[in-house]
Amino acid sequence: DQESRAFVYARGAMTALPTLGGQSACAYGINMDGFIVGAASTAAEEFHGFVFDGVQTVDLNDQLSQADRTKWLIIGANAINHRGMIAATGQNRANGVIRALLLRPRPATAAQN
Repeated sequence: DQESRAFVYARGAMTALPTLGGQSACAYGINMDGFIVGAASTAAEEFHGFVFDGVQTVDLNDQLSQADRTKWLIIGANAINHRGMIAATGQNRANGVIRALLLRPRPATAAQN
């Protein structure tokens, strides 16, 4: 049916990863903490990069600042290291050029009392 699914194999069982609302997903990398990255289709059948944290699949575009979101569309994530840095592929929204990107996690902020 031309659809692909991302799975994680753990403790003798294969479990399908949630998509981003579409029908297809591909996993490309996993780090030592079990975070998985890849590309998944949205409900609009557009591929977006994702990270799966063991519970949910997060669209990497939703993690960009508003300024970066207007410039880039993250179309895939290829690898993630133990620090949470992600090697991704992005498409420039202005000219359509595709580039390799390095996404770095935002530093945690102290809880407000």
